Amino acid sequence: MFRISLIIITLAVFLGCTKEQKEQQSENKKTDTSVNNTDTQVTNSGKTTPEEFNFDYFGNYVDASYKDRTTGADWVAFEISPYDNGRVTVSVRSRADKMKPTCTYDGIASVVGSDELNIFDNMGTIKLKFSGKDLTVSAGEGSQEALLTYYCRGGGSLAGTYEKIDQQLDQSQVDKTAYTKTLSMKGSDIEFFI
Repeated sequence: MFRISLIIITLAVFLGCTKEQKEQQSENKKTDTSVNNTDTQVTNSGKTTPEEFNFDYFGNYVDASYKDRTTGADWVAFEISPYDNGRVTVSVRSRADKMKPTCTYDGIASVVGSDELNIFDNMGTIKLKFSGKDLTVSAGEGSQEALLTYYCRGGGSLAGTYEKIDQQLDQSQVDKTAYTKTLSMKGSDIEFFI
């Protein structure tokens, strides 16, 4: 009888502690979430801008060669899509049906304003500036143009102006790579391609 009483008391104490721990963890998560949301609203310039980003800019942007794709022209495209508060997913793909892809990149850009994104990279900053149906890609202040050629081969570059299209990219030609990332150690020539 004593053992049964001891087991019941131990169980009651254990369940009581577990309930208090769950309530405390739930309360901590609420606090952490509100802190994280506040943190993601501040960009490098100190402005609070995520709510200002124009959602009409999400979509596919192609270079001028895309119009001539049926004649064998090589082309590069940017896909801009939502990620979370203050950040946007950027995916660069190119033609891959007759040759190796010219440019390939996947990353997260920070919202700088209603019409501007920045991709922060080990080598510098890539600026994406939107205007109407156009996207202009350039190296950020203090960044070298070589940053824009790093994700391309054969003399290709991400630099230039891209036009928004209202349909999906040509699936018979586009590079089917789901995700790509290059990781490198600072001060070393070692690189990992994922």
